Amino acid sequence: MLAHLRNKLRSGDVWVERSSAYRRFDSYMLASAEVVPITSELGLPATADAWLESRARELDRRLKRFADRLGKGKLDGVAMRDGRLSITPVRAIATPEAKRLAERLDALMPRARITELLHEAARGTGFLSAFTNLRTGDPCPNENALLAAILA
Repeated sequence: MLAHLRNKLRSGDVWVERSSAYRRFDSYMLASAEVVPITSELGLPATADAWLESRARELDRRLKRFADRLGKGKLDGVAMRDGRLSITPVRAIATPEAKRLAERLDALMPRARITELLHEAARGTGFLSAFTNLRTGDPCPNENALLAAILA
């Protein structure tokens, strides 16, 4: 029951009067009189509905522009094929300096097999004990097989 109450407090469904951490949700809101000067200073509409309407108009304008350019084939790497939008993957451009740096960093890294790394992590954390037989509750007798299954 306490866990349920904790979750309700965190979500704001339940509040504690005079609490700084768990107060009513509407107490975080600005009063209407305080909103007008702030929104006008920021150049925003005074109401959420007006802001949403302006954003909807902008989205509609951009989507129409995209559809027009798509229909005329003016988008690089983007086309409509068989009624599906097809986007060509962007290839990463690595400068020669970046490639040399990557090679130098790679040379600094110790060579380790993934299985050895998993065995070391298992010894240090004991996470393999969390994998038990569903019916018996016994731990897996073959650590190597379990790690291979995790890798797969």
